Amino acid sequence: MNARLLYVLATAIGMRAWNYDFDPGTQSVQHDTNDDSDPGTQSVPTIPFEVLHSGRNSGFTRNSEFVIQDSDEFTRRWKGVQQGAPDAALPTVDFEKIIVVLVAMGTRNTDGHSVRVDSVTMDSATTGAPVKSSSGTTVHYTVTSPGARCMSMQMLTSPIEVISFERVTGVVKFRKRSVSGGC
Repeated sequence: MNARLLYVLATAIGMRAWNYDFDPGTQSVQHDTNDDSDPGTQSVPTIPFEVLHSGRNSGFTRNSEFVIQDSDEFTRRWKGVQQGAPDAALPTVDFEKIIVVLVAMGTRNTDGHSVRVDSVTMDSATTGAPVKSSSGTTVHYTVTSPGARCMSMQMLTSPIEVISFERVTGVVKFRKRSVSGGC
């Protein structure tokens, strides 16, 4: 076999392994404590969430973080989800009880990029007591890029994840963690 064919085969096999190590249907929710503290030194109240959609293609060309609190905005934003996944049906959401959060990486020139919500935490007051009303909520998410020496398929991608969780009052903030994936 010539070198070019070997390269194409190796890239395809590598991307297949990269893309199938995450199955949104069986995702276990990892609840982080605080990114700036040692593990186990501070307990942060977490909020369970549901992944509504996760994929490597969407219509969002820029880094985006959206807190969606009504059905009109959800319908509008979902059109961006469908640009990358035309079969993705609009989920039914009761916005009196639920908030939807959308996190998108924007357009990337290669495959191997991903975005994943790790946890949703209630912010605490300075006394350490959980406060669900005034201090708000933080959505912790990780963006992963291929390592510097990884072979990546040359293709446009725009990774996205959409989650929902119980409605809370206060501000919803985002905390992004960037990592370089292994090959």
